[in-house]
Amino acid sequence: MGDSFFNCCYVPPHPPGEGEPQRSRRTEIMASAHVNNSKRFLIFFDFDETIVDETSDDMVVQAAPGQHLPNWLKDTYQPGRYNEYMQRVLAYLAEHGVTESQIRSVMEKLPATPGMLTLLQFLRTRQDLEVVLVSDANT
Repeated sequence: MGDSFFNCCYVPPHPPGEGEPQRSRRTEIMASAHVNNSKRFLIFFDFDETIVDETSDDMVVQAAPGQHLPNWLKDTYQPGRYNEYMQRVLAYLAEHGVTESQIRSVMEKLPATPGMLTLLQFLRTRQDLEVVLVSDANT
């Protein structure tokens, strides 16, 4: 999993009810000076076929019983109604005991798009940038 976006760059938010992680006084001073003296930039990325080299909706099927969906479910797909279809897929997975951690395990194996890990690691070193994931998947 060394080539996974999740192992490279994902930093989960702190759990609800916990404060922000402790930062050293030096880090706070540097961050404050940096914000006050320079411009900041916001960079947006999509996830599927941008950060990862797959479509996560296609890969989530690997968490399904037998790693496939029944035909009756696949047949419910209608053009222009993809989010509703994926809601049915996720409901089917939940009804068959597939857990969030099982889905996460599949997602963590998604390969990063070539060059993306290097780019994200570089962006992570920049103090003047904030990187945001924007996606409408399964709204």
